[in-house]
Amino acid sequence: MRGRTGFSKKQRRAGGILANLGAHSVDKIQWLGGGRIVKVKAAVSGHGTRGDVEGGGIAFLENEHGLPAVLSQSGYPGAPKDETEFVFTGGILKLNPREGLRVSDGGDYREIPVAAGEDAFKLQLDDLLQFIRDGREPACSMAYSRSVVAVIEEIYRSADTGKEREVTPPPARARAERERIG
Repeated sequence: MRGRTGFSKKQRRAGGILANLGAHSVDKIQWLGGGRIVKVKAAVSGHGTRGDVEGGGIAFLENEHGLPAVLSQSGYPGAPKDETEFVFTGGILKLNPREGLRVSDGGDYREIPVAAGEDAFKLQLDDLLQFIRDGREPACSMAYSRSVVAVIEEIYRSADTGKEREVTPPPARARAERERIG
């Protein structure tokens, strides 16, 4: 069914699973890692019946503070997994929307209580409506949103070239493009 709606058609989409779900992982990694991603090395998989976009991929990322991270996404059949894992020298932190926040500091994982908040989609919609009405910059700024898209673009470029890529901040990239053209 998805193939008929355009989910797996490159001409209608920016990409496959990495553009659609990987962007959320990049956001979590940048936000929780405290810095924007500056380097990527990636590989993607176009196997299966996903149309002409990738159905899975992996990217090795590094943020501006030197913190490494791995992003792995798969849209292929199997048990769904939406998990972000941070491995530190003193323990491991796992964030899973279905299971919550868990930590291990050498033993079994234990749950970390997280206070329930307002519905995230409602908060985003309210934020968007205030931007439309008042012109106020959303909580997730346009510059930050562009930084996530820049990482996804470089993931695809890295997969195409087989080489590590530096992620240029969007304003600098736009300025360089204007200078090149004009």
